[in-house]
Amino acid sequence: MKTSLTEGKFLMLTVGAIFLLMALYIFQPQLYQYYNPKDFLGIHMILEFFSISISATIFLYGLKSFGTTRSSKMLYLSFIFFLIGTIDLLHTLSFKGMPHFITDSSIAKATWFWVIARVMESVFMLVLIIFPNRKLKRDYRGLVFVSAVTLAFLAATFVFHYEKSLPLLVIEGTGTTFLKNVIEYSVSFLQFLSIIIMLYQYFIEKEGEKLSITLAFVFLLFSELIFTTYQSVYDLENLTGHLFKAIGYYFILKSFYFTEPISEIDKLTQLVSEHPGFIFKLEVRRNDCICTFCEGELLANLGYASKEVIPNAPQKDIFKILGHSVEDYCLSKGTTQDHKIFKINYKNKTLLVSVKRLSASEGIRTIIGTVMELHSIQNTEAYVIETKQADSIRTENISQFLY
Repeated sequence: MKTSLTEGKFLMLTVGAIFLLMALYIFQPQLYQYYNPKDFLGIHMILEFFSISISATIFLYGLKSFGTTRSSKMLYLSFIFFLIGTIDLLHTLSFKGMPHFITDSSIAKATWFWVIARVMESVFMLVLIIFPNRKLKRDYRGLVFVSAVTLAFLAATFVFHYEKSLPLLVIEGTGTTFLKNVIEYSVSFLQFLSIIIMLYQYFIEKEGEKLSITLAFVFLLFSELIFTTYQSVYDLENLTGHLFKAIGYYFILKSFYFTEPISEIDKLTQLVSEHPGFIFKLEVRRNDCICTFCEGELLANLGYASKEVIPNAPQKDIFKILGHSVEDYCLSKGTTQDHKIFKINYKNKTLLVSVKRLSASEGIRTIIGTVMELHSIQNTEAYVIETKQADSIRTENISQFLY
């Protein structure tokens, strides 16, 4: 993926957020001359519905993209933001001053919905960035939707049923209670931990969208810290906290939606272009070995085009290049992830053939292979020793797109 957010912009926006936070407290008396608490409810609704709309967009985008990517992270992201968006909607509808919704609106009820959403958000997002992305074979979108609805329903039932007996989180005119501060600081710690992990991942992978997610956590962290300082839910600090949250959600959306995706074909083409030989995929069905993919610059040097070695039916053209020893290996029943290298001679060229078995699926054994030319037979042994591990990694990367 590509994104326009660079390290320089990331630092500039982070510093800008810090200065904005400082300005809020330094110029607070002057700002209160222009701020009317009566406007809070309307502005609060606008900011919350902006965040809720982003949650709905991420949810729908994740479900749609899963149909093509089968990405476990996109599916999990959809689950998170449907759940959080729903609870944020309950928080908005329950805020003091809103019309009757199931029960009368109140500060206590709205605040409990807020902290439940923030706890779930911080925990689930931390899990999202820690665990690696996987390609799922089954469609779990229905299960994810039902799970999110169920959790949101349980959270709503808990707050609406026990709202009278739940401990206070905010005392109007006095400020936040010890319990709320403990919850907010715990959420802040998880968000700070997420920032550290995302910066480390960016340092390793240099992917721009990770900076967008990191920046989102920065704004969400500042938002949580603000929500430990206000004395009234109608304070300017409370409004600023919602503003920082909305900005954080925007950068989460930007990291997943406003990016330029690289298709699987583009990734595979890039791998092929980086390979000096050619890449192939074989599928073994009973006693037939079929070549389903074969691309690379070396094919032309050997006098073949890819369409000449990719059949619609079993045939042996590919093994005219690879040789009988490779064919025997492919037809034999070896262990999964078994990796072997063969040296063959073809048309006065010395070729190094690296093959690897992948997991069998539905009775079909799949083999991924690469072919490279050795320019002199004297360096064969040294070349095999030096490249076996690297070529194993290369075929593992290729298997992500071919298997």
